[in-house]
Amino acid sequence: MLNGPPRGGGDRGRGSGFSSIEPALLCALLGLIAVACSGGEPAPSAGQAESSPAGAGIVAAAQALRAGPNLVLVTLDTVRADHLGAYGYDPIETPEIDRFAREGVRFEQVASPVPITLPAHASILTGQIPPHHGVRNNGTFRLDEEAVTMAEVLRRQGYATGGFIGSFVLDGRFGTAQGFDFYTDFRVAEAEGADTAFSEIERLGEEVIAEATDWIETRDGSFFAWIHLYDPHSPYAPPEPFAGSYPDRPYDGEIAYTDHVLGLLRRSLERMGRLEDTLVVILADHGEGLGEHGETWHTYFIYDATVRVPLIFWAPGSLPAGTVVAGQASLIDVLPTSLALLGVDDPAAGARDGVDLRPMFIDTNASGTPAYTESLVPLLNFGWSELRGLREHEWKYIDAPRPELYDLGADPGESHNTLDSDPRRAAEMRATLEAIVVGDDVEAVASGQQATDPETMERLRSLGYVGGGGVVPDLRDIDPKDKIAVYEAFNDAIDAVVDLEIEGRWAEAERELIGADNVAPNHFFVRFHLGKVALAQGRVDRAIEILEGALELNPSYSLSFIELAKAYEASGAIDRAADLLREAMRAYPDVFTFPLQLGGLLERQQRNSEALEAYRAARRMLPENTRVLSRMAFLYLAQREPEAALELLETAAGIAPEDPLVWGNLGTVLGALGRVAEAEDAFRRGVELAPEQARMHFNLGLVLLRQDRPQEAAQELRRTLEIDPDFEDARVLLARISGG
Repeated sequence: MLNGPPRGGGDRGRGSGFSSIEPALLCALLGLIAVACSGGEPAPSAGQAESSPAGAGIVAAAQALRAGPNLVLVTLDTVRADHLGAYGYDPIETPEIDRFAREGVRFEQVASPVPITLPAHASILTGQIPPHHGVRNNGTFRLDEEAVTMAEVLRRQGYATGGFIGSFVLDGRFGTAQGFDFYTDFRVAEAEGADTAFSEIERLGEEVIAEATDWIETRDGSFFAWIHLYDPHSPYAPPEPFAGSYPDRPYDGEIAYTDHVLGLLRRSLERMGRLEDTLVVILADHGEGLGEHGETWHTYFIYDATVRVPLIFWAPGSLPAGTVVAGQASLIDVLPTSLALLGVDDPAAGARDGVDLRPMFIDTNASGTPAYTESLVPLLNFGWSELRGLREHEWKYIDAPRPELYDLGADPGESHNTLDSDPRRAAEMRATLEAIVVGDDVEAVASGQQATDPETMERLRSLGYVGGGGVVPDLRDIDPKDKIAVYEAFNDAIDAVVDLEIEGRWAEAERELIGADNVAPNHFFVRFHLGKVALAQGRVDRAIEILEGALELNPSYSLSFIELAKAYEASGAIDRAADLLREAMRAYPDVFTFPLQLGGLLERQQRNSEALEAYRAARRMLPENTRVLSRMAFLYLAQREPEAALELLETAAGIAPEDPLVWGNLGTVLGALGRVAEAEDAFRRGVELAPEQARMHFNLGLVLLRQDRPQEAAQELRRTLEIDPDFEDARVLLARISGG
């Protein structure tokens, strides 16, 4: 809960434009007669009290608004309000969103609590600001299990709950899956050193919608479907015809494609007969900088380019169509408003920071409640000052080493700081902001982040997030405004480095890193990559020196542990490498990759019993991880315990029946057991799933040869060589079969 008045303690009824209209007349004008306009009005809730009869009528009429009983919550990733047709942006065609807005209730001034995907969604799902739900950045934070989410409330009311996610950033491992019966699973079998496939971290909107509508169609009772559409997030690559329609504005093309996807959703609901009984809420988690104030993307600043977002409530026949609300709202208001519209009591209402917006559906000129917003990215990633702000209907205050005050009505682009000319207003807004964040120790937040497993960090990196956290230099007197050029140059350099590393262009990567080090001296992320480059170039001692320094700068960055262990192994210091990984396991017992890497290290040294112990530790964390099951199986096979190996691989095949590697491993073990017919079946399944994998064809050829079927074996060996002409074992074996 807030230490001080919620979200600034503003009066919800302040600025009413209907103060002189009789309640019954007001309701009649809005088509809400008889529902709550005749006598016996309940007392308004806190923050909504009105002394006048008209105000009481507004509250009563608002409390009568209902929709549903089903809820579809659509969160659009990275969509600025001012890039939608419904919000006055002419250069784009968004007919579906415009239709939802035209037929529903659209809010003009909505602030995201934070311009970062995971914490923004944590706020949407909990109705809390980031200091209260605790998620401050992507990747290195997780929503606590004690948080009571919208899905948990609705599931306890008998709703079926489904979460359909477009990006790995919201994978269930980060806590957002709480309360969902079904949730999109981004887990894949980890593979050491493997590049992250883009399909593992982002899904097209059409795929997300298809998954959601298939699920909805099988629901008999009330349902809650959360649909997250990631497409507008960078990199901008809209499919045709949207790429061709917006050749010079790919960001707009992505939004237009997302609008098209929303049309698929609407038509599917209509086909299923679910339009009339479903409340649809459409919003964005944050916007995009697009170069304003020097910020290309988002996460860093809290200007309106990245924090002003759209918000639409749509329920035909239940809500006043065509309503445009002018007052201030926040994404934390979505949960209490949605539950109220569904008529669902919230047992955790006292822990929410958001408020029920229904009175503003009627009193559309009410000023609303000031909205909190923040970015801790400058602090968490660089040690510079954090940014916090308060957004009112017409004003924005940003607390920074050099504070800022903007008259949003006269200066929507936030180009003229009026703090010196209006110090009283600035002082009042600062006091309100301080009351909201009192007790929020961001230095403790910065130093207390936990390590995230390396596969997770790599996937987040591939989505454009530098990530990391941990202990950073104390430079909190630095204003982020003064470092935006540094921030942008740093990100550009790291992007280039990652691309060069993937291509193995190590010398060029090192030059980029030296440039990044000049821009942001002694940053742990640069140190890590310099060590990685040195190791790739064979400069093992130098790699160890650099990576040890990187770990001192940030002991929570898990990739540094992994790379340093590789460097120790390369130097021959096997025990030191193993001790480092065990040390990491003790420090971060929830990071799956540390025991996985330790097992691999010990397995390469043929210390099989120790390797098995490490793999067992990894399996305790992720019992269904097929890579761990496979590695354990091969160790059992090496120890001449084939039945134990077979049991593990049959379990793996049941977990991941579409994974060709699992079938290949199963075929190998079955072959070792002499069960060649079953081995053939396993390899054929592997070939079916991965027809371009040369090793799978080769293994199938071997098992066919063991069954004295040389012609069929030769066919598979020829296919092996078509795929990989340098596969020498296949060439030799084929020559023997052919008598050559």
